[in-house]
Order: sequence, then structure tokens, then C-alpha cells
Amino acid sequence: MTLSARAQNTVGRRLAMTTTAILVGAMLPFLAAPAAASAAVSETEPNNSTSQADVIAAGTAVSGSTSSQYSTESDYFAVDLPSAGRVSLDLKFPSNLGAGDVYSVDVYDASATKLYHFDVTGNRYDGSWLRSFATYAPAGRLYVRIYGQNNWASWGQTYTFTPGFTAGSVETEFNNYTSDADVIPVGTGVSGSTLSHYSTESDYFAVDLPSAGRVSLDLKFPSNLGAGDVYSVDVYDASATKLYHFDVTGNRYDGSWLRSFATYAPAGRLYVRIYGQNNWASWGQTYTFTPGFTAGSVETEFNNYTSDADVIPVGTGVSGSTLSHYSTESDYFAVDLPSAGRVSLDLKFPSNLGAGDVYSVDVYDASATKLYHFDVTGNRYDGSWLRSFATYAPAGRLYVRIYGQNNWASWGQTYTFTPGFTAGSVETEFNNSTSDADVTPVGTGVSGSTLSHYSTESDYFAFDVAAARNLSLLLKFPSNLGSADVYDVDVYDASGTRLYHFDVTGNRYDGSWLAPQYIRVAAGRTYVRISGQNNWTSWGKAYTLTARYVFTQTPVPTISGTAKVGSTLTANTGTWSPTPTTFAYQWLRNGTAISGATSATYKLVTADAGKSLTVKVTGSRNAYRTITKTSAAKAIPQ
Repeated sequence: MTLSARAQNTVGRRLAMTTTAILVGAMLPFLAAPAAASAAVSETEPNNSTSQADVIAAGTAVSGSTSSQYSTESDYFAVDLPSAGRVSLDLKFPSNLGAGDVYSVDVYDASATKLYHFDVTGNRYDGSWLRSFATYAPAGRLYVRIYGQNNWASWGQTYTFTPGFTAGSVETEFNNYTSDADVIPVGTGVSGSTLSHYSTESDYFAVDLPSAGRVSLDLKFPSNLGAGDVYSVDVYDASATKLYHFDVTGNRYDGSWLRSFATYAPAGRLYVRIYGQNNWASWGQTYTFTPGFTAGSVETEFNNYTSDADVIPVGTGVSGSTLSHYSTESDYFAVDLPSAGRVSLDLKFPSNLGAGDVYSVDVYDASATKLYHFDVTGNRYDGSWLRSFATYAPAGRLYVRIYGQNNWASWGQTYTFTPGFTAGSVETEFNNSTSDADVTPVGTGVSGSTLSHYSTESDYFAFDVAAARNLSLLLKFPSNLGSADVYDVDVYDASGTRLYHFDVTGNRYDGSWLAPQYIRVAAGRTYVRISGQNNWTSWGKAYTLTARYVFTQTPVPTISGTAKVGSTLTANTGTWSPTPTTFAYQWLRNGTAISGATSATYKLVTADAGKSLTVKVTGSRNAYRTITKTSAAKAIPQ
């Protein structure tokens, strides 16, 4: 059928009107109201593996549900992190799902290795519980799996998952061995948490030290973790040998307790392990660990035997601490002495350690035989007490051990040890019998002390003489030892038979009491024993012993010359035997020395008129006892 032109126009107009109405109707919603927000992002099924994970940006919420044709369901989400940092997991769901398990949440790294696991119960619906865990990850892709079962109340219920992210210096999982430890610079804080899908967790950090020194361990964490154990901290050397161990409780949250321990290490790599358990309040909580370092002359662990002792030069101070992962600790130091002499032991430590035992100090010879022992109490912190002891040693190596216990106040506190040395003619330990007596030339002074790690001490000295004769023993010691017994002196012949015995009291310190008590000895060897006890004031004090020959003739001098002002008087020594090397003179007026009158002759002056003059003559010879003789008085008339 063919339409007329009019009819065609009518149909065209109607079609145009209809088309216009349709278009306008379609546009009305947009013309009549402002633009609405786009719908929330939803998961895309299937997303049940890392390869099919929904990629979502940090801070973006995604809705989903654990529901499928199977009895279990896993929803995987991929989050790309721009840098290392802390990831927060915000999972919200309806509040009416009860208190049983409703979701399991697992976190995987880019290689699909599981890092964290959480069992979420129905009463954790607002997301705060899961958000509270400190989960850390490196830059790159992270996977989160939300898992459910058809017998859980959450099956088919809507959840909203929002991953959050905060960049920072953080641990990188896995860092649970020295081989994959996080390397952090000294002074750099790093955040971490003891959290994993196992019941325990270890975070290892590697610190490279530029030189030997003290390392401080600063571990801070939330203050609301109670007073029980929250972390264990272990320190290992470059070979992964454990050096130190600390049990950190919740009330030590500000880091000051752990920082107070003096931990020392050599140059090179050091490992620190922070360990936790899922039944500790710290599980999943953020900690911040900052290693500090101060260079210095320090002990090097392990130095707990003579074989690995730290060698230190005489006069050099070294810092250390009695601290280890055992209940006791020994630090050995080796000191090489250029010659025989007196060794001073200077041990200083904090003044607030009380008055109980804080250190034991032992001294060993090169063969590791103990020579001396000292129990050091906390009130001896300035070192003067230990320095006061006269410790003697021969040339060569000497070992000093500083020992402590974990129930002593010194545990983990810094000490400074400085060995001193003064060369001299000294006793050599052990010299406690005639068989190991120190052979000493007659006329040579030898220093020693009655001191040992036993309660008594004997020092034997051997003197060889060519012919039978008298000897004089000069024994000098400090003047402040009181008036009780301080030394026993015994003299033995070559066969070990005792010839003489002397009890020396503290008020005989200048030697003048013993010196004139001559001992008669035969040709050959004579032994002198100096003995003491640890309850005598002489214990550990320095003495000097000198055996000397005795002049056989020491005549009284005479004065010749006219007793008249202006005349010259002469001192006549007489015949001494053997002849002294030198004579010294001192003229006296009425018993008082005349200044400058020290010659064999003296010219009388006006001041001498009416006075009495005498002269003292002192004869000296090498290896002999010096003798002074005084003449009879000569009256000078007015």
C-alpha cells in the first residue's frame, strides 16, 4: 500500500515526537537530580588464588562474601605497596554473627609465602581487633586471603575489607635467621612486631660496626603490656655465636632498662634477635628497635679463657662488663710486661652498686697458674682499694680475670680496667719454698708482698755468700700498719734447717730494729723467708728486703787538733775492715749538727767557744750495711 504525501508527513511527525519523548525520558533522571556516588567496589569471582586475586589500592574498601557452591571459600586480594611500611587490615562484617570463628585471614608476600595468619571471631566485627596487629611488608605486591566455611555464621554475609598502609623503616619478613636479617645502620630506628602464622616469631637485625665499642640496645613498645615476659633479646657475633641474652618484661617499655646494659662488640657485623610468643602480650604489637654505638677500647667477647684473652698494653684502659647469656661471666685480659716489676690493677665501676660482692679479680702467670685473688665489693668503686695491693710479676705475659655473677649488682654494668706497671727488682711468684726461692744478690733490695689466693703466704729468697760471715737484714714496709705482728722472718741454712726467727711488728717499719740483729751464715746458700697472714695489716702491702754484708771492724772516730777558736780539728776514722768505699762526716755542736760542716776537718769559730764538739763518721761500701760512729766529745774553752 502506498501512502499519500499528507499521510506520510503525519506519520513522520508522529515518529519524531515518539523518538523525542523516548530520549527525553531517558535523560530525565540526569537532568532532574545531581550525580550520585559510584557503587562500592566488589570482589570479582573467581578470586580464589593469588593468580586470580582482585587488585585493590591501599585505602580502597572492597565488599565481598565467603560464599560458593563448595563448602569453603577463599577470596584473594592483591595490594601493591609503594615502599616498605606497616599494613593495616580492616575487616568489618555484621555484628550478629555470634562469637565463634567467622573468617580466617592470611597474608602472603609476592612469592605467595604466608607471613601472617589470623582467626577472626564474630565479636570482632568492627575491625579494630584485626587493625591492632602490626603487620609489616616490603615494597611490592602483598596478597590477603579471606577464608570462610559454610558452617560458619559468616557464610554468605557481606564483609568490607580495606587495606591501609603507612610507609616507614620497618622489618622485612622473613627475617627469622641471621642469613636473612634486616641490615640497619647504627642509630636508625626500625619498627617491627613479633607476629607470624606460627606460635613463635624471631626477627633478626644485622648491624655493621665501624670499630670496636659499646653497643646500646634500645627497644621500645606499648606501655600496656603488663609485667610478664614480652620479648627475649639475643645478641650474636658475626659467626652467629650468642653473646648476650635478655628477658624483657612489659614494665620495661621505655627502653631504658635494656639500654642500661653494657654490651660490647668488635668491629664487623653484629646480629640482634627479637623473639616473641603468641601467648605473650606483645604478640602483634609494634616495637621500635634502635641500635646505638660508641667507639672505644673495649673487651671483645668471647674472652672467657686465657686462650682468647684480650691483649691490652700496660697503661691502657679497657671497658667491659660481666654480662652473658649464662649465669656467670669471666673476662680475661692479657698484659705483656717488658721486665719484672710491680703490677697495679685499677678497676673502676659505678658507685651505686651497694656494698656486697660485685667482682672477683684473679691474676695468673703465663702458664695460667693463679697468683692472686681479690673479692671486690661495691664500695670499692674508685679503684683505690685494688690498686693498693702490691702484686708482682716477672717479664712476660700476665693474665687478669674479671668475674661476675648475674645475682651481683655489677651484672651488665660498665667497668674500666687499666693495668699499670713499674719495673724493679721484685719477687717472682711462686717463691713459697726453698726450691723455688728468688735468688737475690747480697746488697740488692728486692720488693715483695705477702699476698696470694690462700690465707697465708711465704716468700723465700736465696742469698749466696763465698765465706762464712755475718749478714744484716733490712726489712722496710709502710708505717701505717699498727703495732701488732705484720711479718715473720726466718733464716735457713742450705739444708733448710732454720737458724733464726724474728717476729716483726708494725712499728718496726723502718728496718732499724732488725738490721743490727746480725745473722751468722756459712759459706754457700742461705734462705730468708718472709711470711704473712691475710688477717695481718701487712697483707698485700709492699715490703723491701735487702741482705747486706757487715763490716768486721768499725772503730770509734777520734778528734785531733787544738781546742781553740781559729784552730782546725781533724776527724780520724781509724782502721775499718774491710775499708769503706766512702766516709761521710758531720760535725756537731752540743749534739746539734753544724750546717755545712761535712768535711774531715773543721775550723773552730766563735760560736764553738764553751761548747762540746763531736763528729759522726759514716762508712759505706757496696753491699754492706752502712755504719755510723760518733766520736767522744771535745770541749772547746771560752
